[in-house]
Amino acid sequence: MLASTSNQTAQKLHMALEKCDLNMVVSCFNDDCALEVIDQNHPPSKSLKLNGKKAISEYYKDIFGRQMTHRIDQEIVGDGQIAFTESCQYPDGTRVVAAEVFELSADGKINRQTNVQAWDA
Repeated sequence: MLASTSNQTAQKLHMALEKCDLNMVVSCFNDDCALEVIDQNHPPSKSLKLNGKKAISEYYKDIFGRQMTHRIDQEIVGDGQIAFTESCQYPDGTRVVAAEVFELSADGKINRQTNVQAWDA
């Protein structure tokens, strides 16, 4: 895979997340993709595992349905991989920070995402 394909996917994903554009985010994933979420409700031994574009679409639909801002920070793009932190904030000031890693196929679509997140108490 060319690094430029990874860069194109990273730019599209970055813009889609910050704009809460569900269709654009979902278009970055392969049909048989997987997403693993590790957080206070889903520890590593019982992480949330979603498989397929439909399940991942519902996950992002829920997230984008919440009133909060999203900002991508500390982005690293490599050949077939993307990693970044995402900082989110609700109107009441509650913050969420996530470290996200993406594995890409040769065509630049996301095969797998791992998301580790922490919320304000």
